[in-house]
Amino acid sequence: MNKIYSDQVSKARMLSKGVSEHSAELSRKNITVDIGRLDKLSAALEAAAKTQEKAEDTLSKARAEAHRLLDELKSAFADAKAPIKQAFLSDEWARFGLTDKR
Repeated sequence: MNKIYSDQVSKARMLSKGVSEHSAELSRKNITVDIGRLDKLSAALEAAAKTQEKAEDTLSKARAEAHRLLDELKSAFADAKAPIKQAFLSDEWARFGLTDKR
């Protein structure tokens, strides 16, 4: 989980715990804290952070796969054009789909 997220969740949980442990004292001073809201938002933020981590991991894997495929395509392209460039003069390459000038 992102450090900012985890720090805020940790702070909210500590506050929730402290308020729960000292609820009687807070009641005497007419202080109310919505612990349920803190807990609910903390859990929601944790879930969102986990979803974000999974998405980032998936994106990272997709990028790596795309780079691998790009490298493979470049290699296949070079292999395909090499014999054409060797067998024909440069002014004939265009009819084979090659835009190289030399």
